[in-house]
Amino acid sequence: MIHPDDLELVASRIRARLAGEETVSSYEIRLLRRDGSAVWVEAHAALVNWDGQAASLSWLNDISCRKAIEAELVHSKEAAEFANRTKTEFLANMSHELRTPLNAVLGFSEMIARGMFGPIADKYVEYANDIHKSGEHLLALVNDVLDLAKLEAGKLELRESDICLHEMVGECLLLLRNRAREGGVDLHAELPPNLPPLRADGRAVKQLLLNFLSNAVKFTQTGGQVSIRADAHPGRGLNLSVSDTGIGMSEADIQVALSPFGQVDSKLARKHQGTGLGLPICKSLMELHGGDLTVTSRPNEGTTLTARFPAERVVRPAARAGA
Repeated sequence: MIHPDDLELVASRIRARLAGEETVSSYEIRLLRRDGSAVWVEAHAALVNWDGQAASLSWLNDISCRKAIEAELVHSKEAAEFANRTKTEFLANMSHELRTPLNAVLGFSEMIARGMFGPIADKYVEYANDIHKSGEHLLALVNDVLDLAKLEAGKLELRESDICLHEMVGECLLLLRNRAREGGVDLHAELPPNLPPLRADGRAVKQLLLNFLSNAVKFTQTGGQVSIRADAHPGRGLNLSVSDTGIGMSEADIQVALSPFGQVDSKLARKHQGTGLGLPICKSLMELHGGDLTVTSRPNEGTTLTARFPAERVVRPAARAGA
């Protein structure tokens, strides 16, 4: 017996074949056993000539095992997605609980190191500085994890404004200048004077730029160069890129670097600790802006990271005048 819910499907297929609308068809239906239990079958049907009259010839294959496996896969997928959502929401809600004690550790260790309430032994000053450095590193790791969790949970909202890229790039270069100098890396910008403002979240763009630049400086050896460039095309948007002459990556390494918690395995990369979340966070931030992030690189020849913002985020002169 055909399952009541599938009767109309079977009838419509038979009518279509006898009317000549289809000659061969395959579809899945349920049959009922004598005890009332259902069994899934794959029905194959064809239009044939039976003693001069059109007739429908059908045969069935039992696919109950396959349907059971499919149902289990769907259940497992839904369970995994639920667990992932729960994890992401938990991490996204842990921001205050994790950052508050870390900021206290940083603040008090800095006070001790500076001897704000009286002189202390040099050894204690050294220990306090070590605590402060470790706390800063731990806070950076926690911020990376929480930022990604917020992005995955859809809890990170954009606070948009018109950004002057000349000013923002200048601020980022100032923050990275000492690190580049210590590593013997030449750091400079090449921005056109008429670069239009960008409508975006200033904090997100600054985070993206600092990540691009810090990665470039980190993986560029002494004597190398790091350049930041930008260009805007009418109707095509704005590109913001950072290029270096560092160790570079293979295609496989690029895929690893763009995956959450993925870290490229190289001697230079292993010298620098991190979560492996920098580029995945930047990628998510760009998608939140309606843009994308691309990576072009070759081993031992350097890397270029490019953030592509859509055309609607480029502030036109008319829009600025009207505002």
